[in-house]
Amino acid sequence: MNEVTNSEKKVSPFGGINFIYQAVLKKGLHEFLNELGYRGICAKYTHSDVVLSLFAKSLTQGTYLSDLETVKAKLAGQQFSPIPSPDTVEYVCQRLKQSNQVKTTREGIVHELNYDNRLNELLVKLAVKCNQLKPSDKQGYILNYDNVVIENEKQDARFSYKKTKAHHPGFAFIGRIPVHIENRNGNTPASYGQKETVLPLYQWYI
Repeated sequence: MNEVTNSEKKVSPFGGINFIYQAVLKKGLHEFLNELGYRGICAKYTHSDVVLSLFAKSLTQGTYLSDLETVKAKLAGQQFSPIPSPDTVEYVCQRLKQSNQVKTTREGIVHELNYDNRLNELLVKLAVKCNQLKPSDKQGYILNYDNVVIENEKQDARFSYKKTKAHHPGFAFIGRIPVHIENRNGNTPASYGQKETVLPLYQWYI
């Protein structure tokens, strides 16, 4: 005969995410992510809370920041990290953003680039901490760098070689591990400033 057990615990369709959070805590990633910076003594949420809430939104197939309200409600009383409001997440992300680097060629072409080497270095440190990359093996790694055209109708998007408005970000990977992310506008080809972008990445090999 089957037994039926009644439980007063709150059941959530996102409950499985708690196992992921336990793995994050076990690895010490919660403290590691706070290397993004100090938020102030009166701040209720840390940088780690913000990053992990965005991670939770992604894992639960959320699309917009406003979806965090649903995630927050579904995970109320669960083990997962405190989830800030969408406004708080947007505010923290705005504080982390970098100004565009604007460069004009002799031909008068304006190129806009945006990247944060501090965050890119954190990507490498994160991969090392999670044992996805090992400094002792770095001489055997292959670095791949490429750009991709992302068509969109954003106000600041420029026409790409595909004759459509777009952004043209560049990504560097070691295997499937991202180690560098750099945004470029649509009119900036992959070859532009590639030497200046790629050479610093090899510092990790030295």
